[in-house]
Amino acid sequence: MTLLDARRPADALTLAHRRLMRPGLDAVRHQVTEDLIAESFRTGRHSDRLVGLLCHCVDLILAGDLRAARCLTELRALLVHDDDPMVGFLVRAIEVMFEIRAGRLDLAEQRAVQCARAGAAAGHPAAARWYGSHLILIRWYQGRVGELLPMIRDLVAANAGPTDYSYRSALAVAAALRGRRNEALDALAACELAAMPPSASSLVTLYGVIEAAHLLGATDAAAQAYDLLRPYARMSVTAGPAIACFGSAEHALGLAKLTVGEPAAAVEHLRNAVRVNLALGHWPAATLARHRLAAALDCADGPGPRTLARQEADTARRDAREFGMTLRSAVAPRPTVADCRRDGREWRIRLGSRVATVEHCRGVTYLATLLANPGREIPAAELAAVSDTPPTLPDRYRHRLAQLQRDIERADRVGDPDAAAEAHAEREAILTRLLATAPPGVEPGVDPGEGSTDRERARIAVGKALRRAIRRIAAADADLGELLAATVHTGQRCAYLPLTQT
Repeated sequence: MTLLDARRPADALTLAHRRLMRPGLDAVRHQVTEDLIAESFRTGRHSDRLVGLLCHCVDLILAGDLRAARCLTELRALLVHDDDPMVGFLVRAIEVMFEIRAGRLDLAEQRAVQCARAGAAAGHPAAARWYGSHLILIRWYQGRVGELLPMIRDLVAANAGPTDYSYRSALAVAAALRGRRNEALDALAACELAAMPPSASSLVTLYGVIEAAHLLGATDAAAQAYDLLRPYARMSVTAGPAIACFGSAEHALGLAKLTVGEPAAAVEHLRNAVRVNLALGHWPAATLARHRLAAALDCADGPGPRTLARQEADTARRDAREFGMTLRSAVAPRPTVADCRRDGREWRIRLGSRVATVEHCRGVTYLATLLANPGREIPAAELAAVSDTPPTLPDRYRHRLAQLQRDIERADRVGDPDAAAEAHAEREAILTRLLATAPPGVEPGVDPGEGSTDRERARIAVGKALRRAIRRIAAADADLGELLAATVHTGQRCAYLPLTQT
């Protein structure tokens, strides 16, 4: 038998393992892994041993087995002595996932870049796609996934396969967070849950569908996704060969119940999610689940749950600060437009009944400009050049936009699409009119500035300044800070989107 012949069984087993990644096939996949490891001893090939150990590591992660970290360490030690570029890339990808679990989000992002470069150098076809998955997961826990909307659109276009709908559900979430309701609804419908075949991305798709359904108030989609995910409640939601992990499936199940108005059931699922995520050492997932648990408890009857809700919310906020996370409101904020007014060296920020006063800083100036132009995207470079006296909306526009927002909410709630469409149309007309009277140089679809380097500097500087300003506001009023973090979006183009349900 030639060396090529000796390798064929191992290659077939590796391919079989890859095809068995979908939920519900754990026992069969574990047997394939055992056969692959046995085959590696027969062939004596170091590469077969590496692949067998890699498959074993993936199986442990998918099973939530804490021995996975030790297995990964053993695999990394073998690679030091005899590197295999393909296996090395997969190991790097899994290590990024573990950094995210540990809450080291900035370090995870650095390693994701290194991993993508290693994958490209090895010629792995999934290098760019997995980098996108890593970045989506990192930004998700940072509360900034809406910034990735253009990238996610590209991922959907490049990976429009018949079985992987995970990027479509991610698109629905990002579009909803950016206030692009129609695009979000289209992406949600494209997931086609009734016809979705089981695959390695099934659980991630269902997780994304439930998140998008919650943002959009799509109770039917949330209920359908709940029924499909319920049999896998004990599993972790992972993407690919364990290169990304969103934590316990109980979290998504709890959010689905919160979306359909069953807080008692949501509390049970979310308590399980917190417990499982802590056991996994997935700190961002545990923090987010605890934040949602607080919201579910707050919706439950009686003073007892609400006392617990405050305790859970305080713990979630403390942990979120430690991990660099931004926690969005688990229930939609009231549709009230915030405003920001300056009085000497201080700024007064008001949203409904909540008011905070903070010292002047550049970031609050940027924030005031965004709040004065709700729903309108403004290039970061334009904000960077903004004066200390931001433009303000005439009261008649502000009041009418607020009224239209209430009309849209009411129409969606009672199922009156004609009324909703009419209100949306008037809102767009007002925003178009305001855009036409904007200062010179603010052109839709075109960022100002002399080059991409200048635009990138502006994006970074403005984003940091806005986040610092919102942290100052949160220090004065935590709830107001959360609401602003949920509705102020940064990137090449920044926006305040009060209509977004977050």
